Amino acid sequence: FLDLFVTNGADPTSPFVADGPHQLFRNQGNSNYWLEIDLEGVTSNRDGIGSKVELAAGSVIQIREQTGGMHRLTQNHQRLHFGLGNLGLVDRITVHWPSGIVQHLDNLKANQILRITEPSRSTK
Repeated sequence: FLDLFVTNGADPTSPFVADGPHQLFRNQGNSNYWLEIDLEGVTSNRDGIGSKVELAAGSVIQIREQTGGMHRLTQNHQRLHFGLGNLGLVDRITVHWPSGIVQHLDNLKANQILRITEPSRSTK
C-alpha cells in the first residue's frame, strides 16, 4: 500500500494542458507485510540499473526490474517494493545483476528496507 503523489498537467505538447493541482493520495495501510529493496552495484553500475530481482514467499514469486525510473516529466523511486500479504517471511531473493553475477539471500523477515550490495562473484 504505497502513497501516490500526482503532479497533474504541465505537458506543453498536449492539447489538454492545464496545470492541475498536485495531489497526494495517502494510503492508510493495513496489517499486510512488505519488503523494499535498494540495490547497490559494485561490478555493475552503482544503482543496479538493468538488474532483475525475484522474490519467493510462500507459493508466490514476484519479479521487479530496476529500470532507472526516469520518464518524460516524471521519475519513479528506485527502491523496489514487494507486497507480501499475510506472509511475514521471504523464502528467497535472487538478484540477477547486469554483470552476470547472481546473488541469493534466504529467510528474510518482512517489513524492512533491505540494501543489497552486489558481491564480487555469484552466491548460492
